[in-house]
Amino acid sequence: MLLIHWTKHKNTTDILKNGIRPRRRKSKYNSNEGIKGVWCYPYTRNKSLNNNWKSNLKVWRQDLTSYNGIVFKLEDSDFPIYAGEFAFVGAFPKKYIFQSKEAFLEVYGKDFSPKELFFERNEKTLSVPWLDHNDFEIIIPHRIDSSRIVKVIKDRKKLKKNE
Repeated sequence: MLLIHWTKHKNTTDILKNGIRPRRRKSKYNSNEGIKGVWCYPYTRNKSLNNNWKSNLKVWRQDLTSYNGIVFKLEDSDFPIYAGEFAFVGAFPKKYIFQSKEAFLEVYGKDFSPKELFFERNEKTLSVPWLDHNDFEIIIPHRIDSSRIVKVIKDRKKLKKNE
């Protein structure tokens, strides 16, 4: 499974050289210091889903900065990880921890397959739990080495001062 980590454009060169370092993101719902990790999202064939988090970051941070997506592969050595709906993972981390890749894929693997991703809701599937891909995130508590980076998705071309 491929994952995407969104970062400000200015951090891209450092990440390509040194990898992605875990950071803390404090939560107003969590009294502790927050989870330290690499915050990322499943990379899909759907450009809208991939760019959703980039758009959210710009709105929430009220920041017009360009963001680049760093795409890398989820590996067995990344586990344990936290995964689930972003509002709950930070608030209740013990409920959303996965000790192995097999345990994670057993719960969420089908949700990110191309067949399921574009699956339409109908009367037969209304009783099946439905994952909102726009709200899903993964937190990896370990550093991601730069050698694991598959590609960089550029937000937009950087404008020259006179343009």
